[in-house]
Amino acid sequence: MDKPRVLFLVLPNQSWDGHLVSMATPHLPTASLAAYLREKGVECRAEDLSLRWRNRREAIGRLVAQFQPHFVGMSVYSQTAHAAEEAYRLLRAASPVPAIFGGPHISVDGERFLAGKENVVGVRGDGWQTLWDLVRGAAGIKGQVIEGAPTNDLDSLPWPDWKLFEKDAYREWESGTYTIVTSRGCPFGCSFCAA
Repeated sequence: MDKPRVLFLVLPNQSWDGHLVSMATPHLPTASLAAYLREKGVECRAEDLSLRWRNRREAIGRLVAQFQPHFVGMSVYSQTAHAAEEAYRLLRAASPVPAIFGGPHISVDGERFLAGKENVVGVRGDGWQTLWDLVRGAAGIKGQVIEGAPTNDLDSLPWPDWKLFEKDAYREWESGTYTIVTSRGCPFGCSFCAA
């Protein structure tokens, strides 16, 4: 394999009534995972599909044809699970490229989410080292959910790679606001979430 290429598809948030909710800032987990992989020599690209959801079929087909990724990664939350299902179907229509799913929804319901999908793997928990293992071939794509290798030293992670995103597309960036996380886990205590 030449220099590995990973395409991250950032899924649009949907409200409970099905309306798309635009992101105020770029997706921090994608920016963080891409920065980690770039330090390892992996070429990364991210596409925020909330900016292109109306033309998602063309956008995914064009991205896969132009970038020719070796892997496609998606972070899945409960509110993005339907969009992830559709993005997977569109990805399969464009290419058999392996898909790597992570995020809270995969951590709590990954087996059901992956059921019936081909050339996929889910990562439960931390994804940095496990994603690198998958990309370099140290772990296989076997249609199951695997446990992510814990990342205990968060200070060892590189700063998020914000250059992956279109700065003018996010309203919070207009004022120079960036998202950071200063602790492990979600800071909210929603009663419906397993996080």
